[in-house]
Amino acid sequence: MLPTLSWARVDSRRAAIMGCGHTGSFIASTLAEEGWSLRVVDPDPDSFSLLPKGMVDDGRIRTVVGDGTREMSLRKAFVHDAHVFIAVSGKSASNIMAAQIARHVLHLPTVVCRVDHPISREVYEKLGIVTVSTEALVADAILRATRQ
Repeated sequence: MLPTLSWARVDSRRAAIMGCGHTGSFIASTLAEEGWSLRVVDPDPDSFSLLPKGMVDDGRIRTVVGDGTREMSLRKAFVHDAHVFIAVSGKSASNIMAAQIARHVLHLPTVVCRVDHPISREVYEKLGIVTVSTEALVADAILRATRQ
């Protein structure tokens, strides 16, 4: 049986984030400041120390210890009730797997996935997953700076 872990505000936008490193915690705190309710899933409970304590204490950000590549962990976090799922762990393969579960099993309308391989980006974008590549973002920024 799944635990009762309701969203902070049912009427707010809801996002679930897999990965609570620097990127995931920054995204979570920024969205919470904008009024979103957040779930953050990470297998390491110590990673949640990167989140703003006040936002965790008041329930705007709820933490769930779990493996985001497993459907049951995502359901435990109520990811299926989110408007957006964001996979930003440090592992592209894990991000891709979690994103596919969120999009094709849990049927979330918007899924964003950090990937490091340009070829993977094309494949997953065709499957309805928004992809972001740090490699491509850095390369674009460097090329823009050299052309100024």
